[in-house]
Amino acid sequence: MQRFSFLTLTLFNFILFGATASWAKPEVVLSLKMFPSAGNFNATSNEVKGFARMSGTKVIAEGISVPIKSLDAEREGRTKHMNEKYLEMGKYPEAKLIKAEGENGQGKGIIEIHGVQKPIQGTFKVEKDELVANFVVKISDFGIAKVNYLGMGVKDEVAVMVRVPIKK
Repeated sequence: MQRFSFLTLTLFNFILFGATASWAKPEVVLSLKMFPSAGNFNATSNEVKGFARMSGTKVIAEGISVPIKSLDAEREGRTKHMNEKYLEMGKYPEAKLIKAEGENGQGKGIIEIHGVQKPIQGTFKVEKDELVANFVVKISDFGIAKVNYLGMGVKDEVAVMVRVPIKK
């Protein structure tokens, strides 16, 4: 009986499914900084819905959403506190990118969080068949209560990374 190595199986999948197959899943990563000097943490989700598309040299994305309940803040208590108390997932079940477009690595758009729509600006890159976008939001811009629990809080600015497929 012949054994196949992980590398052999990976190469087989690469050949079978093509070089442009996406290896990464759509995702969102929120990078939050705590105060006072309590470190940092990420809130992540792989349940991003939607995609971007190319129009000539422009990248266009519309209707991308993330269910708030899918955000994982690395600790069960922190996740529950963030999603229920601050993001009020029962009242605002999704965060949405209404529309965005960009060219030459720079983009702008409109995002809706906590029922509030705000303009965003950021950078992006196209990696094979994926769009990876980065931007910063201020929690206070979306009417979200200042985060404070047992004397620790989260700084107002949150770095956001979103990865979605690009459909041809």
